[in-house]
Amino acid sequence: MSRYYKPRFQARDLPEAAAAFDAVVRRRMLPYWYDTALDRIDGGYRFSDRHLSWHRLLRAARNRRAWMVLGGGLRLPAQPRVKHIVPHTRTLWTFAHAHCWGYSDSVRDYLQAAAHGYDFLTRRMWDAQDGGVYWTVSSSGQPQDSRKFLLAQGYVIYALTEYHRASGLAEPLSRALGLFHLVQEKMRDVQHGGWLEHVTADFRPLAFVGVNAPGSILEKIGLKCGNTTMHWLEALSELYQLTGDAEVRAALEETIDIATTKFYTLDLAARCNLRTPDWQHVAFKGDQGFSSGHDLEFAWLLLRAQRFLNVPLAWQRLEEHLNYALQFAFDERRGGFFDNASVGYRAFGEKIWWVQAEGLSALTEALTGAQAHPAMPDYKSSTLRLLAWIWNQQMLGDGVWIWSTDARGSISNWVKAGEWKDPYHEIRALCRFVSAFAPQRRRKAIPRASG
Repeated sequence: MSRYYKPRFQARDLPEAAAAFDAVVRRRMLPYWYDTALDRIDGGYRFSDRHLSWHRLLRAARNRRAWMVLGGGLRLPAQPRVKHIVPHTRTLWTFAHAHCWGYSDSVRDYLQAAAHGYDFLTRRMWDAQDGGVYWTVSSSGQPQDSRKFLLAQGYVIYALTEYHRASGLAEPLSRALGLFHLVQEKMRDVQHGGWLEHVTADFRPLAFVGVNAPGSILEKIGLKCGNTTMHWLEALSELYQLTGDAEVRAALEETIDIATTKFYTLDLAARCNLRTPDWQHVAFKGDQGFSSGHDLEFAWLLLRAQRFLNVPLAWQRLEEHLNYALQFAFDERRGGFFDNASVGYRAFGEKIWWVQAEGLSALTEALTGAQAHPAMPDYKSSTLRLLAWIWNQQMLGDGVWIWSTDARGSISNWVKAGEWKDPYHEIRALCRFVSAFAPQRRRKAIPRASG
């Protein structure tokens, strides 16, 4: 069978779907990222999108013609290649996660792929003088944007904890805990609570000037962001589960309080993604309302954090978020989630890959949590429709999910690997789903740490 052949999805139940997606992850998705992402020359990861469509070729030809008209010659100027800390750490996490789930084999060793990224991270993206990690470096590892962002430090901690689980090495966990303590020392907002999210290379606060963090459409430098808060929670959860550190626990509890009262409030009319350092709401176009991707991701990540803290679980929040998303952001006819929904109105527009992944993670959490929370509705039919959409529309024949489609499933953005398009969302979601409904797939035991 050709690796690009993809039969239509026809699973009748969740175990059958889990077995089908398990095979795709093993035989197509992970091999694609292993074969294309490892930079064997400069180290680390680079993101090479091999899916060249006529859309991209036509756009390149138009750009070249425009450049020639302006007297620029036959070739476009070379674009400097940079390596961004966010996709780098999320890909390191992915390879470590894949090894933990037993996907490594004699052809592709995902632990080795994670070690490849870890080496570049610690040697090239880590600030040896002031500590913390840079936002971007050159292809060979020279600092390009040396500012320190909380989102980046959180993703580093998240990746290091998973690499510790996969490898059994003590150093990654020690680095993660040391980075946490550095953030506590240098980026705590002592006056208003929470953390400063954007600082200079030597940890001086950056003021709000209205510009986005480079490459991000969610963060504005100098403000506090709901998305960053969620990913900081994500990192602290894993670090606390592994260390039991009291200071990490206190920071995790504070992050949960900030997230639930300032950003991911149950009152949708009060929802916002950006606040000033003293927690005043900052209104930007498209900022308010329900984001099915972010809200569902936060709901299941919150439950994971609460399990580690051994506190009551917020099942009601997950149920309310899911019910709202299914009512206003889910395409009942074709399947798939739209993202942003104004309060009380149905969402429309594109169906973006990571939103489908977080919807699947939330649905998996709800389905598997039914025993602990018997009042949870039965989401089986919605899950099967979502899986059918992913298989038939969002996923290409080689198993990689395309950036976005329109409502009907026609591809609107052909990118499948790039600066913000890495495998973390979909691999995480599928591993969670497969482990829940394919009994033969279980996470490997965490090895004992060694020096």
